[in-house]
Amino acid sequence: MEIESMVANSALIKAREGGSRGRSYKWKEMLRFNHISQCRDQASSIEREYYSLCVKQPIGKNLFQLFCRSRPDLQNYISLLDALASIHSIKVEVNGSLDVFL
Repeated sequence: MEIESMVANSALIKAREGGSRGRSYKWKEMLRFNHISQCRDQASSIEREYYSLCVKQPIGKNLFQLFCRSRPDLQNYISLLDALASIHSIKVEVNGSLDVFL
């Protein structure tokens, strides 16, 4: 038991000392955000349309569906989108040889 506590204490002391610029430092550098002055140019190039955010991008699509499901007044819209997606999948399964309309 004493050996385990000594190992844990020595690991804690080494972690507090820092000094080593190993893997964690490299990840911290890679994940650092740019300064806000560098991001203003990029902000104008970001698409902010419904189709780009809620249809093309999978994360945006999932977030939009979660948002619609959380509000009772929007649940009809998300059920319509789900029905349209199922119709689209039926068309894809038929390989476009027949147009299936409900």
